[in-house]
Amino acid sequence: MGETRRRAWPGAVVFDLDGTLIDSAPDIRTALNEVLEAEGITAFSRDEVALMIGGGVRKLIERALARRGEERGDAEIDELTARFLTLYNERATRETTLFDGAEELLRHLTQNVHWVGLCTNKPGAVTRRILGDLGVLGYFDCIVGGDEGYAKKPDPEPLLATLGELAGEPQNAVLIGDSAADVGAARAAGMSVVLMSYGYSPVPQRELGADAVCERLDEVPAALESLAASRTE
Repeated sequence: MGETRRRAWPGAVVFDLDGTLIDSAPDIRTALNEVLEAEGITAFSRDEVALMIGGGVRKLIERALARRGEERGDAEIDELTARFLTLYNERATRETTLFDGAEELLRHLTQNVHWVGLCTNKPGAVTRRILGDLGVLGYFDCIVGGDEGYAKKPDPEPLLATLGELAGEPQNAVLIGDSAADVGAARAAGMSVVLMSYGYSPVPQRELGADAVCERLDEVPAALESLAASRTE
């Protein structure tokens, strides 16, 4: 992949998923609360759940338990994680939606000769199903999920694996994300990074050290043009 399409900087654009392209918090909240309520644990609001997303499903369970002052052993957390995945897989797109401008941005990037990848801590199969249900799966040249044998972001390993499949070099690529994990992974990989200010982060995105922060997805092309221009100054 990557030998025939003409490239301009950035040659590859890699997206995060949750909080960047899709608002998945409502479906994640429903599945999480069902798991917790079966354990006698108080449910969370959508906004509370949004701030716990990132790092994979097990990390979500761990954060939820910690915020309720609950202690569980590793085996119990594994069981809760498995129960969550079963519930979530059944409802992953009931309330999940694309953020405004997502499909238009993906279309713009593919029409303007960028390779488009996706690197997420969410499991690969449900990621592909969500993208398919929302009608945007075909825009991606490569998808790397959180259950494909790589460390999870902020480790750079899955991001570098995504670039490897795109035949892209880190200095010729940009990650579009929403969290400290995205910034950490991009920096460790040697990539530029743009964050979306509306994403799932307990820390404001403008405080995370990204190269640019956008309020809306339709601002991303201009941000990429600005970053490209700064490289030639």
